Amino acid sequence: MRFKIGEDLIIYGERYAALTINFNHDKYILCYRYGWMKDSGIVDEYLEEITQLSSSVCQFKVDVGLNGICQFYYAKQDNQWIKITRNFAAGKGKWVGAKVGIFASTQAKQPTNSKCEFEYFDIIDN
Repeated sequence: MRFKIGEDLIIYGERYAALTINFNHDKYILCYRYGWMKDSGIVDEYLEEITQLSSSVCQFKVDVGLNGICQFYYAKQDNQWIKITRNFAAGKGKWVGAKVGIFASTQAKQPTNSKCEFEYFDIIDN
């Protein structure tokens, strides 16, 4: 999958993890975002900056292994996959199992006239 700024790859249930591209201070930053919903309904969320990107285009993938262990990767224009050091244990949601998705986002209260285009989204069973 090729992603541009604001396009994100996520694995989610009650806990979630995502790769996101953020634009901050005129720089594109690849981030790893993760969190969970507490029983009280409050979301605990954390954001780790992974690397600065030279443009808003990046490729993401996630390998899901035994027991729902997810390993995220990204590739810049050279198509070399780079492993994110932190992995993620997917877990079920309240009503259904863990899911995979792509989404577009913007900062809260930030006006936008943008659109989002996804070139493709593949799920491959190895």
